[in-house]
Amino acid sequence: MTGNLSKMIKLYDNGTVFVGNPFASQGPVQAQIWSPGYRNPLGNDWDAQGRLWEVEMGPMGGDTLNLIERGANYGWPLVS
Repeated sequence: MTGNLSKMIKLYDNGTVFVGNPFASQGPVQAQIWSPGYRNPLGNDWDAQGRLWEVEMGPMGGDTLNLIERGANYGWPLVS
């Protein structure tokens, strides 16, 4: 949690930290993080309900499609 690699960050258009980020109390880098645990994100898109989805490529057919939720850990590096 000391860097933003493998994390989904959420900022305002002007680059400031989003007020509702779940790790804001843990420090300035952590304040940027919306959710951790991404291995190899390939793309994001919003659905008709305004929800953010992310797709990533995993090893040996381990591709995932994730609904991005506040503070959720999407596994990497905890799961391989």
